[in-house]
Amino acid sequence: YNGPYLAQECVDQTACQDLSNGAVCTALPCDAGSTVCLGNKVGVCAADGQTLGKITEDCSAAASICGADLKCAKTAVDILGVAESVEGVGSTSFIGDVIDVTSSRKLTEFSVNLVLGGPRELRWVVYEQTGTTFTARVDKLVPNVTSTGFVSSGALSYALKAGKRYLLGVAISGGDGVAYYDTAPTPATSTGNTPTR
Repeated sequence: YNGPYLAQECVDQTACQDLSNGAVCTALPCDAGSTVCLGNKVGVCAADGQTLGKITEDCSAAASICGADLKCAKTAVDILGVAESVEGVGSTSFIGDVIDVTSSRKLTEFSVNLVLGGPRELRWVVYEQTGTTFTARVDKLVPNVTSTGFVSSGALSYALKAGKRYLLGVAISGGDGVAYYDTAPTPATSTGNTPTR
């Protein structure tokens, strides 16, 4: 009514990131002078902590993606978070992570660190944020899962688009389980062709 106003100021090593449904303050993607993968390019982080001052390899030009090892490759595995805490998960719960994709990738698999006490039915879901809601884009049901540890979704094929936010997760049916998770959010890395554990 009275015009624009300051909702939040991004300070202390953060920057304003424009998303499809608004903007948020996020950690700077790199430390000045460090070698990083940014925008699917390998290079040296500029003084602003948001761009590359020097590009040493352009993975997009080679039809590749940048991995955690700071090299271009045809596939990449990104591990988000560490197993800091455990929590019992009821059969009505959904376990997931929200990720912001900064370079387009193809999701071919993801996994969650679980302990299952017996055969369970797992529903693997990929949601894409549209406006202020998440819309299911992939919904895969896997029956009789008895694994423990990093339990896989199995083969998937879904394009994750740069600039979009996604929620990847799993729901357990047929009994309870235990999930390992991060106590605090972990800064996102790129999501690769064989992503997220």
